[in-house]
Amino acid sequence: MSRETLRARLGKRKTVEVESPFWGCSVTLRELSAAEQLSLSPRADALAKKLGVAREGAFVFLLVASCLVDGGERVFDDDDLADMSAADLAEIARLAEQAGALNGVQDDPLGNSSGSPDDA
Repeated sequence: MSRETLRARLGKRKTVEVESPFWGCSVTLRELSAAEQLSLSPRADALAKKLGVAREGAFVFLLVASCLVDGGERVFDDDDLADMSAADLAEIARLAEQAGALNGVQDDPLGNSSGSPDDA
């Protein structure tokens, strides 16, 4: 494949439509860029410290907030974590699972282990 073809594909990210029982509609999740994926952890650390919440929770909400789009634009920004926390936790976890799958995140976004204690 040519250099021009490869460069032309930069920035083109997949999207998926996901039904959201909490919001009563389908929502669009988009694939994050490499830079966005790499920024999630430091943003989660800073946001958790700022709001006095668990880092894991901040990461899950940031993952969903970063992926949830309308017409290509984010619906929520990082400062909307407090507003997003009013959503149903099961719905956020479900959307985080979908966003994680779309972005190649293999671990459970809520930090639950899928292995057995013998795996340690």
